[in-house]
Amino acid sequence: IKKNDPRFDKIYLYTKNLFHDIKELLAMRKAKYDCVVDMICDDSVTALFLSQMCAPGKPRIGVGKLKYKQYYDYNYAYRTDNTNHIIENTLKLLDAFGIDSTKESGYAAPYVKPDEDKRALDFITGIENDSQPALKIGYNLSAGKPTRIWGEQNSVNLINKIKSEYPKAKIILFTAPSERSRAISLKEQLTNEAYIIPENLNLTTVSAIIRYMNIMITPDTSLVHIARSFKVPVIGLYNRFMKNFILWRPFDQEVGGVVSNNEDNVYDITVNQVYENFKKLMDNVKY
Repeated sequence: IKKNDPRFDKIYLYTKNLFHDIKELLAMRKAKYDCVVDMICDDSVTALFLSQMCAPGKPRIGVGKLKYKQYYDYNYAYRTDNTNHIIENTLKLLDAFGIDSTKESGYAAPYVKPDEDKRALDFITGIENDSQPALKIGYNLSAGKPTRIWGEQNSVNLINKIKSEYPKAKIILFTAPSERSRAISLKEQLTNEAYIIPENLNLTTVSAIIRYMNIMITPDTSLVHIARSFKVPVIGLYNRFMKNFILWRPFDQEVGGVVSNNEDNVYDITVNQVYENFKKLMDNVKY
């Protein structure tokens, strides 16, 4: 998502490939950076090693370090009962530069190239095909782990329930390229029309489509944060691992995070739970 972002002058990739990573490390040292910012909000041996080795002797700025805090020149070490979002914690790094982090916005949308935005807009225009803007509901089926994926029948029931109250709403199905068959299967089971995003899109083009959503329903995955970066209201599905939920819930929302009754999966989240959060968010959605 950072590949073509003009806000970044140089990108180095840590890949866990020894020969590649040594080459990258030497390139970082050659660039002679003036300081190192470690944004991993926890103790990490890898982050510690990289921060120590990529710019020897330069100030190191970290957040959330406990065991390794002595190795950082500045560290915002939040308490174990901290209830800040990951974005709020990360913004604390600005304090090291004399910037009041509480006055800075937590919204930073991905860079989208003009041709990617045009492709997204063409897709949305083709869906709306009338004079009145439609309520556009993004529904993401994919997640990094199977335990984060909600049941297909739940998805069918929820979408049909939403369409019964908002018959003119446009349901846009999002899925990873490798799981497109799941979106096709879901669409076939719906009693109402739904649209699947075009095939073989890169993540920034998907981000551009998300920008045009009025609301996004998704498991706990990157699309939660992409949507919130565009200030799109999000219904996010989470298991009951509360440290993860507190850090990675939908940013700057009082409602929208739906938590299961167990720490292993989201399977027991009910259609009514999700729909109730959907209705609460819809009170402030304009389209």
